[in-house]
Amino acid sequence: MYSIFGVAWFSDPRKLFALVRQRLNLGGVFVFSQPPGSLGAYGLQGMYKGGFAGPAMYTYRFSYTHAMWRSLLLSAGLRRSRDLLHEAPKPDHIGTSDCPSRVPE
Repeated sequence: MYSIFGVAWFSDPRKLFALVRQRLNLGGVFVFSQPPGSLGAYGLQGMYKGGFAGPAMYTYRFSYTHAMWRSLLLSAGLRRSRDLLHEAPKPDHIGTSDCPSRVPE
């Protein structure tokens, strides 16, 4: 199961990861990627969507440190297999991180 800037960013991971664990077969893999959290601003955050043109629309996202993501995955019964940090191609730009996890066999 893969999520790139999607469900793992916009769903409560305490609920989502438990559901993912229930649906994956033994040895199944769940991978998600997203940008790093803003320094010191972790947890549930509000954000505007669709830019700043047109009617005001908003949504919520979840942002955590790598250590917190690891803790959330483990508490749902998913074993973290490795962290893949992707540096931005230009200095001072934002990179991404992939968070692959596996259902223990």
